[in-house]
Amino acid sequence: MKQITFFLLLLFTTLFESKAQTIVQKNYGSSVNDGFGSMTASADGGYVVAGASFGFASSFSDIFLYKTDSIGNLLWDKVFLGRRSDVADRVRSTSDGGFIILFETNSFDTTSTKIVNCLIKTDNAGNLVWAKTYDVFSTVNNNYPKDVIETNDQGFLIVGGNSAEENFAIKISQSGGLQWAYSFGRGLNYSAFQLNNGDFLMLGTSRFYPGPNYRTHLIKINSLGNILWSKVYASTQNEIGIKNIFILSGISSDLDLC
Repeated sequence: MKQITFFLLLLFTTLFESKAQTIVQKNYGSSVNDGFGSMTASADGGYVVAGASFGFASSFSDIFLYKTDSIGNLLWDKVFLGRRSDVADRVRSTSDGGFIILFETNSFDTTSTKIVNCLIKTDNAGNLVWAKTYDVFSTVNNNYPKDVIETNDQGFLIVGGNSAEENFAIKISQSGGLQWAYSFGRGLNYSAFQLNNGDFLMLGTSRFYPGPNYRTHLIKINSLGNILWSKVYASTQNEIGIKNIFILSGISSDLDLC
C-alpha cells in the first residue's frame, strides 16, 4: 500500500546564495494510493491541499480536500465521492473565504467513460456549496482542464484542452452557471490571468503541423470570450513546462516572436 507524503517547506534566500531548509514535514492521506493535485494558501495563513484517493469508497479515485494551519497541522478533511474516477487539477481560495476545486471526471455519466470538466465550490470549512459539470464540447471525447481562476465579477474561468487538441476557455457565474465557452485552435492552455480591464490572458502550448513540435502560445480574449490577439513564441525545438503567465520557464532554443 502507498501513502502520498506532502511537504510544507519554508525557503530562506540570501542575496548571494539560495538554501532551502525543511521546517515542517507532514503526512496526510489514506492507507492506499493518494495523488496530490494542487495546493494553495488560505486567508487565515494556512494551506489547502486537493487531490485524488483510492482509499475512501471504491476502486475509483475520489476528490479530497485537506485544510492545515500555518505549520501543517491538519484542521479538517473532506472527501467528495463520485461514481467513477475523479482527478483534481487545481484548488484556489475564493474571495468569500471558501475554495474552488477544478477536476476532470467521468463520474456523472454511467453510460460513458467520457471525461468532462467539473467544479466544486465549498465554504471556508470545506462544506459543499455546489458542484457542476461542463460538457460543453459535446463532439469531443475527453476534456483536460488545467486551471481555474476567480474573475472580477466573482465568477470563474476554466482553461484547458481536449482530445481534439483544441485549447479552450469556459466562463462560469458565481453560482456555477455556464455563461460562455469557446475554443481557440490547436493546443492546451495551462494557466490564465485576468487584467484590470476584464480581459484575460491564457498561456499554453500549441502543436503545429506538419511536425511533432509544440510551441508556447499567449492568447488574449475579452470578458465575453472574443479573441483579441494570439502570439506564438516559436523555435525549432519543443517547448516543455510552460505553466505560469509572466513566468515563461520552459525548455527551448532559437526563440523568435511570431
